[in-house]
Amino acid sequence: GAFDIAHWEKASKYTDDTAVNGLVIGGRNLITNSNDYWFDGTDYSASNNLVKGKATFLNAALSNCYRTWMPISTFINDLRGKKLTCSIDISVSGNYYGNAEFWFNIRKYDFTNEINSNIPIAYSTIWRRYSVTIDIPENYPVSINDVRFLCGFGTVNTDGLIIDYKNIKVEVGGKATDWTPAPED
Repeated sequence: GAFDIAHWEKASKYTDDTAVNGLVIGGRNLITNSNDYWFDGTDYSASNNLVKGKATFLNAALSNCYRTWMPISTFINDLRGKKLTCSIDISVSGNYYGNAEFWFNIRKYDFTNEINSNIPIAYSTIWRRYSVTIDIPENYPVSINDVRFLCGFGTVNTDGLIIDYKNIKVEVGGKATDWTPAPED
């Protein structure tokens, strides 16, 4: 049948835009060479076996792996007032009787002004996309050239845990999108 004004009135009465108000979807990967990106740093060197795309945790206590400096594109000169979302595909195997998380943060070189976000990682050998978002305040005291971007995994009581990962992406906005390389790549 034909649509008349009653159809449109009903739709407008039941439409609620609050779920999408302020939603920003970026799409552009800010990490250059993200296809070759891997977590090569740790605070527990004897307890991890780190290779590109795989982190094996060999310590029953605390452990982690991360990238000290993420190669974020200078496409965005000022991050103040923006949300940044970091997403990654993860598959988990091995022993998993403790806790594991994926985290993303920014901070100044002197370890001040840190903004951090994390999400628990579930045990699953099926690839799953995880994302975390940080909200940078308007009055954040540094620019992109003054900060370190870090992300990685943290674990507790996970002796023998294996985390495979790929397709890391950082983008402006509060909603993760599918992995794509940076335009520079």
